[in-house]
Amino acid sequence: MGKKGKLGKKRQDKFYHRAKIAGFRARSAYKLMQLNTKYEFLQRSQVCIDLCAAPGSWMQVAKKYMPVSSIIVGVDLYPIKPIPGTLSIVGDITTEKVRQELKTTLKTWKADLVLHDGSPNVGQNWLHDAYQQNLLVLHSFKLACEFLQKGGCFLTKVFRSKDYFNLEYIFKKLFKKVEATKPQASRYESSEIFLLCQGYRDPAKIDPQFFSPNHVFQELNLEPNTKLNLLKPHKTLPKAEGYPEGATTLYNRVRVSQFIHSSNFAEVLQEASELYFDDEAIKNHKLTTDAIVENCKDIKVLGRKDLRQLLTWRKSIKADLQKAAEEKEKELAADEQQTKVQDQEQHKEDKEMDKLDQEILDLKTEQAREEKRTRKRKLKERKKLEEKMRLNALIPGDVGPTVNTEAGLFNLEKLSQ
Repeated sequence: MGKKGKLGKKRQDKFYHRAKIAGFRARSAYKLMQLNTKYEFLQRSQVCIDLCAAPGSWMQVAKKYMPVSSIIVGVDLYPIKPIPGTLSIVGDITTEKVRQELKTTLKTWKADLVLHDGSPNVGQNWLHDAYQQNLLVLHSFKLACEFLQKGGCFLTKVFRSKDYFNLEYIFKKLFKKVEATKPQASRYESSEIFLLCQGYRDPAKIDPQFFSPNHVFQELNLEPNTKLNLLKPHKTLPKAEGYPEGATTLYNRVRVSQFIHSSNFAEVLQEASELYFDDEAIKNHKLTTDAIVENCKDIKVLGRKDLRQLLTWRKSIKADLQKAAEEKEKELAADEQQTKVQDQEQHKEDKEMDKLDQEILDLKTEQAREEKRTRKRKLKERKKLEEKMRLNALIPGDVGPTVNTEAGLFNLEKLSQ
């Protein structure tokens, strides 16, 4: 198997720790166990060939689930630590040497099952890595066709790239049934997918071009299968137009919010490889179950039942979100109305206060005017008094001319009475 360029704590998920506890050499053991739980191909096999088998976790699983006294042969570039009841070959599966060693080891036996979980040493160029992976798949397919007996199974890992349909095409030519699936143990961010080919036809002669990379990946002009219309699955569908312009991979990540709120949600789901949660409110919603989260990780491997469940979930959660939005709008409208009433009351109070302030200001102004008039009057009287004193018309202390009358016979006031 290929070497990982970098390991980190983020790669040590629950399957990593389970594998360590259970004694498996790699977390990939759970991929094979989950696939076997779904299809039960190990229990029906007597002879198994595991290509690119290092460090040997798939051989451990095969030994555990296959019948007693089964033959299990592992092949890899790197030595595999011995596993009781199994055989191993060190070599490159693309060479003639490995082919001859397999013949020598199996002798007259034919394999019931061929496994391939290999990958190249990945680098920075994804397109190059995907092509190298597809080359490994093609070489493993060639060995499988040589050593499988009629009705045998071939399980291989492939990358979902532009060459995926080419591989699927040639697999369907030599196997009765080809299914694509992705086990839960496979990391959802990985573009890997597993193809289980069942019912090997074992033809008398196979066209060598089926194993030629130049022919399979370049000369075959294949179009992808007609896409399923989720709204009208039983009606005739238009012919597919091929890959989008400039597309180099079939893996397409789509936001869950786009799938929920889009008017053409069926087309969005049809094009998506993965639905990722971009809204925590949707992810943490009571309707978003663990099964829904798992189904969103890989849309391409879902069956009709899972797709219907996903569409039902979309309809329910959209209605719930709309209801919540309407309630929020009502609350905002009520708050706005209440704020408006409060503003009106405040405006009325402010207006009354302004009126009262104006009245107080008017009274103060009138009082100031009255005080000013009083000061002016007093000043005027004072000036008159000063003028009289200046003209000696008034002596200080003199009260002015007075009339002195004596009481007697000739009192005019009494006479007037």
